[in-house]
Amino acid sequence: MSAVWTEPFTTEIIRELELEAAKRFRRHQLPSGAAEWPRMRKALLPELKKKLALKIDHKLDLDCRYTDTIRCGSHSVRHLCYQSRKDFYVTASLYVPKGKGPFPAVVNLHGHWNQGRLATAIQKIGHALAESGYVVLSVDAFGAGERSSRHGEFEYHGGMMGGLLLNIGESLMGIQIIDNMRAVDLLSSLDFVDPSRIGATGGSGGGNQTMYLAAFDERIRAAAPVVSVGSYQSYVGGTNCICELLPDGLDLCEESSLLAMIAPRALKICNALHDCNPTFHVPEMARSHTEAKKVFTSLGVPEKISTLAFNADHSYPPEVQSAVLGFFDFYLRGRGHGMPALLPDYETIPEEKMLAFPKGKRFAGICSIPEYLERRAAELKKTANGTSGELREVLRVREENIRLAVRVDKEDGWEKYSVETSRGRMLPFRVRPGKTSRWQVLAAPDGWNALESAGLLADAVNSKDCLLVFDPWGCGECGYAEEMFPIHFKQHQLARSLIWLGRRLMGEWTMDFLRAAEFILSRDPKASIRLLGHRDSGLAALYSAVLSPENIREMDMIDSPVCLTRREPQQSEEIMTMALCIPGILAWGDVEHAMTLAKCKVRVVRPRRADGTILPSFP
Repeated sequence: MSAVWTEPFTTEIIRELELEAAKRFRRHQLPSGAAEWPRMRKALLPELKKKLALKIDHKLDLDCRYTDTIRCGSHSVRHLCYQSRKDFYVTASLYVPKGKGPFPAVVNLHGHWNQGRLATAIQKIGHALAESGYVVLSVDAFGAGERSSRHGEFEYHGGMMGGLLLNIGESLMGIQIIDNMRAVDLLSSLDFVDPSRIGATGGSGGGNQTMYLAAFDERIRAAAPVVSVGSYQSYVGGTNCICELLPDGLDLCEESSLLAMIAPRALKICNALHDCNPTFHVPEMARSHTEAKKVFTSLGVPEKISTLAFNADHSYPPEVQSAVLGFFDFYLRGRGHGMPALLPDYETIPEEKMLAFPKGKRFAGICSIPEYLERRAAELKKTANGTSGELREVLRVREENIRLAVRVDKEDGWEKYSVETSRGRMLPFRVRPGKTSRWQVLAAPDGWNALESAGLLADAVNSKDCLLVFDPWGCGECGYAEEMFPIHFKQHQLARSLIWLGRRLMGEWTMDFLRAAEFILSRDPKASIRLLGHRDSGLAALYSAVLSPENIREMDMIDSPVCLTRREPQQSEEIMTMALCIPGILAWGDVEHAMTLAKCKVRVVRPRRADGTILPSFP
């Protein structure tokens, strides 16, 4: 069976989403008047906190546990962990200069180094600042460093790993913000730290954390994000980490609003002229800076926001460290004129000696992302009892119908249709008429050829049923988008882009099955429909059966996820796609709950977890 379209979609869907994001950038431009911004900020702040699930108990005991101290030059490094939320601990390293203080302090946030705060590149910032008279707290981001699935074995915390946190109604970004604000609590509690002189810095993902920490925590007096400022628009179609995802962000604001929330405190933005990631190209940074500066100017502090475009790639090189040190000296110590400062000499520590706990023996209060997911999912299951109407909203399934269905070809007994919906989505349908009023609808995330390789198409063809086979929206010939970087998480780019715009990829696939049923019923109102979904599309088929039970008599989920959490560490190549990252779905109910709402017979063949591992039995 050949393709429906002579020319399949390749990047058209991503380009469509990029255009929508461009419209949002213009919608969310900032005011220049002094009176308007305070009102806008007051309305925006609680909405952002809600999207990020920011619930912070600053009175909770930090229960700071020191495990070791290493002497380095004129400072020491103390390894520790602290309580961010109840029974939820963070590993960190505290760099302390010699002397009594009180010293100014800096929260040092790492980017996408699997070793987290242990990485030599991250240590360099801590050592340089500590030798210059700053207390520095370097924090392991959730899932990185000593907070990985297996202690001492480092892994990437993004992709499906961090994305599945969305299912419990949280986000990797939101958890990082809470951990980092509690880091400020810790610094403020130390008698050798001046709590009125605290700054924050980090590169890449650490720069992203720096922006959000400074925006939400007014105790940060000076912030220096490095290779991390672009625009929310540029995230759409990009390949940024899930830790840089604000769910429904472009429904609310642009990144310029986040930067403006730092005003009237000091902000220095440093971006590389040769960054490999277009999201962080200097022109994108300049667009957000132009908007944010309106607010700084209206508040009478235009000098408090500055930029540096440096001649390097995606990095935090010595010249930028020097510029940031001079920036902190000026705004946190009242020294100099804000110009680059001379970096001190220092030596880094071997990564294995930076561990707060012996390998494999970390404190039980420090959990991994999979452990936290399982724990929170179990808690949510006690109250999750959502309705079909509530499922429609969680999936962002919108009103839609088939606007046009054109038969474009006929080949070997198959009719090929180009279908366009009222929302402008296009789908390729392959239809084989049968000898009964029974219809089978088949789909797979890897396209119709995956159905062939799995033997599912042959089984259907050997029946007397009518068949409808389609590629889900954004898959196969229907617009698969190549990734910009070799990040091997299926539908990473598309799933993230949709969430930025307030849509859900699983919701799009659910609507695909609904459109298939609509197509069939327009031809045969008395048709009996059987849905068959391979892997993730099996879940979309189930959800469509819950939302539109009429005429759907049975359905099959083949190698499909029957729970939306994971137990295993991130795989080198994930079986499932990031369509499984559905914000808030587990507060509605897990897959088993959806099965109870489906009015048709549901068969599950080789049930799996979201990490692709096969469950020995279900339910």
